[in-house]
Amino acid sequence: MEETAASPAPPALPDYGIDAPGVVRTLFFTGLVLVVLAFTTRQQLGGFALPVEIVGAIMLAEAGLMIRTSRVTKRQEWETILDEMTLRGDERALDVGCGTGLVSVLAAHRLEQGRVTGIDIWQKKDQTGHSPKVAKRNVTVEGVAARVTIRDGDARELPFRDASFDIVLSSLVLHNIHSRADRARSVDEMARVLRPGGRLAILDSGRTQEYAARLRAAGLQDVTRSKRNWGLFPPARLVTASKA
Repeated sequence: MEETAASPAPPALPDYGIDAPGVVRTLFFTGLVLVVLAFTTRQQLGGFALPVEIVGAIMLAEAGLMIRTSRVTKRQEWETILDEMTLRGDERALDVGCGTGLVSVLAAHRLEQGRVTGIDIWQKKDQTGHSPKVAKRNVTVEGVAARVTIRDGDARELPFRDASFDIVLSSLVLHNIHSRADRARSVDEMARVLRPGGRLAILDSGRTQEYAARLRAAGLQDVTRSKRNWGLFPPARLVTASKA
């Protein structure tokens, strides 16, 4: 009996998860309940049915936009940010709050003679699949494992010497630090580990005015804060700076 060759396994795909999964679930299920309620009890609700339906539809749309941001537009935004940095390709980069590794991977693709270190404290409420195991898997699947190190590390006390990195990046992370003093400490730490001539980029959905002010106070130069990017949800701003 002739044997047939087994079909090759499909190539592994990276999975960068969904940001703020608890918020997404709350928006989706609450929105769904409101829409169903308005539809099934329209007579009883009378004039309240339409407002309830509209609120529900808005919440469903917000959940969808958050998923799209996690899956599509966040990657597109960081592709643009990194392209505009015009990297040489031999820099050492730090990804603060690397999560499932998206920004680390995108940076590593541009640093063929460089090195990327991604650090996080791995809080699952911040992102689905939020663990070093998942980040390392994504780095491997994307073919950049030789240039990326994933390790534990707290933004408030970075485990690196002064002036260790040419590039410091952070994506939608610092707003999760609830204390203003701790956010300031994190920004100070990012400035501390940046080398002279190095550049920093923080993308976040809030508190960006704080970050810009703190970077100026730390002596960084060319501090800029972008307009709100409505292509991301929640809308975000980019703070950039350089070190003399």
